[in-house]
Amino acid sequence: MTEHINEGMIPELTAYCQRSGETYRSAGRRYYALAYLLTVITVLASISAGMLAIWTGENVPTPWIGTIALIPAASASIASQLKLVEKANWFYNCSTEYKALSREMMFLAASTPSPQLVEAAIGRLNQTERQADRGWSERLSFFFDKPAQAS
Repeated sequence: MTEHINEGMIPELTAYCQRSGETYRSAGRRYYALAYLLTVITVLASISAGMLAIWTGENVPTPWIGTIALIPAASASIASQLKLVEKANWFYNCSTEYKALSREMMFLAASTPSPQLVEAAIGRLNQTERQADRGWSERLSFFFDKPAQAS
């Protein structure tokens, strides 16, 4: 019975870790893309507001220029509150952990692991997931009662 569980569990755990690693990597890329997009919007809005204020004179209404000038501050506030770069890094770190676990599982699959090795592998996976969840809730959750902390 134990041999059957070991044979089936290691490939499943390997596949799980590989899928999780790719999922977290993809999420990290999306968060970085969003952070870069906000940065580009901030720079373009800042340059546009300055150019409009300097070169258009009375042709562009002042409220329009003022609205465009507010975009960089709004973008910076959004990026700060959403912690986009920090979340991207968190996802990349999780991806790295899952890839490492996947390699460990593949190594185990190449042999006939003992129940203790399988138990240790599952324990490491559980520990990784608990640490990741704790890291997210401690550093990346929304905290409306206190200002954003610098990393």
